[in-house]
Amino acid sequence: MILTVLLNLIPIFLIIAVGWVTRITAFVTPDQWNGFERVTYHILLPALILTTLAMANLTRLPLANIGLTLLTPVLLLALLLFMLRPWLARHLDVDGPAFTSVLQGSIRWNSFIALALALQLYGKEGGAVAAVGFGVLIPVVNLICAFALARHGSTPTTPGLGSLLLTLIKNPFVWSTFGGIFINLVGLPVPSPLASFGDILGRAALAAGLLLVGSGLDLATLRRPGHGLLLALGLRQFAVPLMTGMLGLSLGLPAVPLAVCVVCAAVPTAAASYVMARQNGGDAVLMASIITLQTLASAVTLPLMLVLFSA
Repeated sequence: MILTVLLNLIPIFLIIAVGWVTRITAFVTPDQWNGFERVTYHILLPALILTTLAMANLTRLPLANIGLTLLTPVLLLALLLFMLRPWLARHLDVDGPAFTSVLQGSIRWNSFIALALALQLYGKEGGAVAAVGFGVLIPVVNLICAFALARHGSTPTTPGLGSLLLTLIKNPFVWSTFGGIFINLVGLPVPSPLASFGDILGRAALAAGLLLVGSGLDLATLRRPGHGLLLALGLRQFAVPLMTGMLGLSLGLPAVPLAVCVVCAAVPTAAASYVMARQNGGDAVLMASIITLQTLASAVTLPLMLVLFSA
């Protein structure tokens, strides 16, 4: 099993490496990366999520148990971190902005890597389970992180419910997830040309997303690891997947949904966390370090977690 996982991880990390090389060699300029990111984030990935969910056989998936398995560890961990925030500040020198980066690094997930690996290992069923994860995790995680940044960032404010909801509505992963589920459950017919259109865009999405992951890596930030960096690494790469796997087993999830839930829990944090930290008063330098270290470490921790919870 571990050899199978490693062999399927190799092409994913090779694409990430290509993205990193093209950035450090300036083959692709920052402005070009920004445009590429907009196309991927607003067009390619939403098309993949919508078509995957619209065409999937959702009646065969234990949706409630998948949702509980993915969401419960994230909520518990977020609650624990908020409760420990004063202690972290006093004993680990994790101030408000650093706390927001540790929180993002612990509960956010890199959907590009999760979806690519789910499809690579488990085909369309794996892709459908991962896409369900988009609908379960993205709204909740975005709400928690937006609240934390507003409350504990460099310019603390008390965020209003309206602004938080507007952030969710504008998120392309949210509307594409619920749009695909709606089309599926209502039974709306999808004409063949539209299905092919979505499929072509979707096939471009995975490579584009992984290239973006690589373009965001910054090895120079790892020279002086601190308490916040190591805490986020331990929580994201070990605590979250272990909690997710044990909960999935206790709920009796079938093999494929359980494995994909573990994948979603074991992938590194989202590359978009850096942009969110930079634009909303978080510790952007720490966030870049967390993203880079977790991405590198996941090449080892992710297959270990999959082997641990695979039949």
